[in-house]
Amino acid sequence: MELYCPRRRVIAPNLDPNTAGIPQELYDIDTTGTNVSYSLDLDRTIDTYFDGTTWGVVSPGNEIEVPVWRIAISEPHVDTPNPDVLDPDAIVDIDNSPIALRDTLPDTLSFNPELGNPNALDEIGANARNLKLKRFVFFTDYADVTDLQSAITPIQDITRQASVFFSSSGATASLFPEQYLTLAPRMRTTFGSRTYTTGPVGPSEQAFEIQNTAPAVGLIQFDSASSTLTPNTNTNILPGLSLAISGFPAGDWTNTGVTSPDGIGLNVSEPLPINPGDYYAEPTNRYVNDPNYPVTDAYVELDIAGNAIAGAVRDQPEDMRVSGPIRHLTEEFVPNAADPMLGTVLNYRTAFLQRLADPTRGYHPTLNPYRTVDQIAIDLTIFSGEDNAGNVTKPGGDPPVPQTFEGDYATESRQRDGVGINGVGINVLFSYSTERPNLDAMLPGGLDFFNVGPAVSTTFNYLNENFGAPVTTPIRGRPAVPFAMHPWLNRPYATPHELMLVPACSAGRLFEEFSVVNAGDPAIQPESSTATTDPAYAETFISPFRHLLNFFHSENVKDSSAAPAAEFHSVFEFVGTPPPFRGESDAVPPAVINGTPLVDLYSAPFNFVEDNRRIGKVNLNTIEEFSTWKGLMQGHLNAGEYTSATGTGTATQLSYNEFVKSRRGYVPTGTRTTVIDADASTPVNYLPNQLDPRFPTQFAGVFKRSTAGHAAPEVRNLSTTAQDESEDLRRRKVNVGLLRAAGRLDEQESSGGTSPNEVSLFVRASTQTPVVGTTNLSQDRNRNAFLKYQTVNRMPNLASDNSQTFLVRMTLGFFEVDPTNTNNLGAEYNEDKGENQRYHAMFIIDRSIPVGFIPGQDVNARDTVVFERYFQ
Repeated sequence: MELYCPRRRVIAPNLDPNTAGIPQELYDIDTTGTNVSYSLDLDRTIDTYFDGTTWGVVSPGNEIEVPVWRIAISEPHVDTPNPDVLDPDAIVDIDNSPIALRDTLPDTLSFNPELGNPNALDEIGANARNLKLKRFVFFTDYADVTDLQSAITPIQDITRQASVFFSSSGATASLFPEQYLTLAPRMRTTFGSRTYTTGPVGPSEQAFEIQNTAPAVGLIQFDSASSTLTPNTNTNILPGLSLAISGFPAGDWTNTGVTSPDGIGLNVSEPLPINPGDYYAEPTNRYVNDPNYPVTDAYVELDIAGNAIAGAVRDQPEDMRVSGPIRHLTEEFVPNAADPMLGTVLNYRTAFLQRLADPTRGYHPTLNPYRTVDQIAIDLTIFSGEDNAGNVTKPGGDPPVPQTFEGDYATESRQRDGVGINGVGINVLFSYSTERPNLDAMLPGGLDFFNVGPAVSTTFNYLNENFGAPVTTPIRGRPAVPFAMHPWLNRPYATPHELMLVPACSAGRLFEEFSVVNAGDPAIQPESSTATTDPAYAETFISPFRHLLNFFHSENVKDSSAAPAAEFHSVFEFVGTPPPFRGESDAVPPAVINGTPLVDLYSAPFNFVEDNRRIGKVNLNTIEEFSTWKGLMQGHLNAGEYTSATGTGTATQLSYNEFVKSRRGYVPTGTRTTVIDADASTPVNYLPNQLDPRFPTQFAGVFKRSTAGHAAPEVRNLSTTAQDESEDLRRRKVNVGLLRAAGRLDEQESSGGTSPNEVSLFVRASTQTPVVGTTNLSQDRNRNAFLKYQTVNRMPNLASDNSQTFLVRMTLGFFEVDPTNTNNLGAEYNEDKGENQRYHAMFIIDRSIPVGFIPGQDVNARDTVVFERYFQ
């Protein structure tokens, strides 16, 4: 199996200053060198308190180190000729496999099997679907059986240490960013023996070998001519990491120092040595007394002529003697067969990459279980490496036995193909889609008994073929088209709009639902739907990214028959992020509120109160200068938008004029129209360079709370369109806030609410600069939600739709007043002598500061004055 660390590799901190912070609950960080380096710590463990019956009880001596990461491998699920006679204790039907369930449970498949939960694979529990987890991989090393048994004691779904395979080579399971990790059953795995006519001549040169020295580092593949098939890791790809994964030998083996010095290699087809006799009989001999056969792994020793000189030739294969997976599988195809079936069984088991939900806390079966991060199907190929396949499958024997079955063989490994959901998108790293391996018949001839051609195609240690050829610069091994993946904000949110980046699915479904935008700017509004069951409604509900909520989804309030919309944007009226400046929030010590009704409201971590003062925010409704707009949008304007209020070419969407047009709601016509008679339907425009006859204000598109978007007064119906124009000030709720569509009111949506604009003002359209081409593929906004939403996400911290702070200037003068006529002022006091005086003062008032009000009394209104200055 192969794993990949998707975190971005840093060449040098000074050359790459924008790399996101490293979550130290998962990564090791090394600051001892010239540059900081970090690696994913797969063998990390966490203290778990377990007293034999209860989890979380802290007491000396009951803490157990439990792995944070693991791989869980399911029971077999097979498409057999006789599904009605399956042995449910050995094999389940193929319909229970995640690959099949992706079709039958497309929206609710959890990818998270659970012990004792028959509905675990269906998130809504409507279908009885589950898989038993039979084998496990830990990345930690264990000294002995007792050590391993102790580690699994708290883990509810692992009861036998024999089902656990672990990193036994002593190598550290520490994975650098953009590095591949391969898990192999031993340091070198060969594909049987070379062909011979008289006696064995040596193992096959087809092999996978773990190498740790240049020029090739990682799991290296060799063909039958002993040529390396893996690209050079010094020049073409980055060095990989490979671990030998094995379990402890069978408990009834007595000579393990000779027969299994490195344990039993990771596998999905051998029996598990749970009880004495469950596993193969312990080997007694070297197959040939020759340096090419150094391991004691046979029951007979042959000379170079093929004659038995020690041990005894066994008449029954061990796989068919014991009650193990291959015997169960073979008998599903050929009952009572004497020899194992041959060929490839696709989708034989499923491997689930799992992690503790909270890696900083101990395991708990309910509060902190293992959750699926990734999964992939495992294919099983059974081949004869010591004899021709025809000799294995031919009938005969005394007494005669049924002829066993031989199918086609996989000529390549199962690989992720980078295809997004519904076949949309390429190089999608977050995808469960795999390419079905090609199957072909065994080729005649060749150097080895197992001969599927010049090379079994794999890409261990480097980029899968469907992602294209790996580049060599600037980081060798990367794809030419960058991976599409989801940015994970492992930090406190900076703005409430970052909720738009929270996946709308479970961790196990993220790779199933992750999507990219195919092209252009997809529909995000339920324009023509009258019911939520309309297919078009469903398409817009999950647009533009299926794995995220559509916060732009808003109902057409001008059509009483329109389907209700999600209106997820309304949540922004009720949530916020802590203020960024010191002194704006105060912690509430628990002792202060103990015994009061406030305990439920202000318990940690919610024990903070804020002063609700919005310091430094710009009121979008009062911006009147281009320079103010440039300062607000610094870093998010294209060059044309920054230098010109109108923008230029394809750099216009965030220009100052477009912003003003959106706020004003129209473009002044420049045409003066007057009325001589009392015809109420005739347009009137006395200020053609400022007003529009349809609207009684220059702020028809004012920014305001989205929950009030539908509330607006009626205006005259000028009958310039077939639709009723009297409701043109009413809009979809989303179109009054920061998520509004771009353009004038009649461009955001036509009269009657039809033809909504699918481009948000603060979300760059696909046709706007930067337009993605072959030289800037990393800037493709349709493949990265963070890039697409980065401008709108920053706005809540910088702008508001109202002003809280005001500058008040006051001038005080003295005038003569006739007490009998106080409606008129007289001359200014001492003006006739040139000694009149005026006093000036300046105040900054923050109306967000709460103050009391009692008519006729001065309570604490002066608290709103945060700055005052007097001039004379």
